[in-house]
Amino acid sequence: MIIEDLDRIDPAHIFRILNVFSAHFDRYGVDKTCGDNKFCLDKIVTVCDINNIKKIYAHVYGDNTDFTGYISKFSNSKEYIYSLKDKLKWYITNVLLDKDLVKYPKICDILSDMIISSMDEKDTVKNNLRIIKNRISNADNFIRVKNIYLSKKLSGIYITSNSDFIKLLALLKAFGFNFNLFDIDPVFDEFVKIVGKYWTLATFFEKKIIFEPYYSDIKVAYYREMVYDTGAWQQYYSISKCLEGNQVLDFDLSHWSIESGAAALTFNQLNNIVDYINREVII
Repeated sequence: MIIEDLDRIDPAHIFRILNVFSAHFDRYGVDKTCGDNKFCLDKIVTVCDINNIKKIYAHVYGDNTDFTGYISKFSNSKEYIYSLKDKLKWYITNVLLDKDLVKYPKICDILSDMIISSMDEKDTVKNNLRIIKNRISNADNFIRVKNIYLSKKLSGIYITSNSDFIKLLALLKAFGFNFNLFDIDPVFDEFVKIVGKYWTLATFFEKKIIFEPYYSDIKVAYYREMVYDTGAWQQYYSISKCLEGNQVLDFDLSHWSIESGAAALTFNQLNNIVDYINREVII
């Protein structure tokens, strides 16, 4: 026999039910018609949120009453902790999330954890999944389709609002998550890739770096400070084949050394870039 959702039963009846079953075990060999149990049941399994049962017990009998000693009378084994977290993470990542985001497994792992942590513990898994699915499927509605025109050396050149990074920010918006909740450091390599063409926005906030078009490439230079408040402009890597007409295509800067001058100046603007996109693109 399986008693499901025991913790959702009227609290006044939970412990009465347990006492009834406990009282009908023949522990001393009085009548063995059905074995040790008078209900002729081989096993009685209760399914519940054990933490809720503990809270109800404390409410009924007091915080200082021993729950473990009480509940052990009704069970011949320690409670089995079953969690759907791993299955939910797999389902969210591999079924619900946009397939383009799966290319960034570490980011998806953190995002799935954030989504699961937002679930309503008082609601069923089915209802929570329905809400999650609805929010993910509607995330694109938070994206404003527009071209973002760049400035300075890239004046007249634009980036579109169509990318994996925009999809990620739209998902965060759909769930009401703040970008600052992301622990960036362990997954920074993936963020370098997913931000892609939006790194060109760094020049909006950092004067010591320059992105300049050169045919289908973008040349990068940065101001390197020396001593006594002096410095000089230094050429850095060119970003190859990232221009198509006046449009910047997605590119990958993962080969840049994070500690180098140009990379540090660019990557340090991530939060500013996110804030700008949230204002201009995310509804």
